[in-house]
Amino acid sequence: MSEGYVAAWAAALTLTLVVETPLYVWLSRTFSEKDRSLVVWMLVGLLASLITHPCVWFVWPRIIDPATDYGAFVLAAECFAVLAEALWLRLWGVPLRYSVLISLAANMSSVAAGEFTRSVFGWP
Repeated sequence: MSEGYVAAWAAALTLTLVVETPLYVWLSRTFSEKDRSLVVWMLVGLLASLITHPCVWFVWPRIIDPATDYGAFVLAAECFAVLAEALWLRLWGVPLRYSVLISLAANMSSVAAGEFTRSVFGWP
């Protein structure tokens, strides 16, 4: 693993946290069965991405080579992220149906942002 790959991961993680965390905070607070503080929901949102993002970047490429089949890689890795993060939200009192939808919205937003920055700016 090269330094360039780790730097790209750090940039992608930063973008993911900037895009996903506000969505997690807003939507989780709206649909949760439990009343929690803004700080707690911020930590829940940050941790959702911090738990899954390293797996998407460092584990999934060993399972499906993105250079060979980028579409299959993205689909599998994002399905993993959506399901794992939905279960994480469920642990914090968000009903399962909303957990899945919130996680899907957050992850698809960060995928879209990542693909946009890749196509327009060439990074990460």
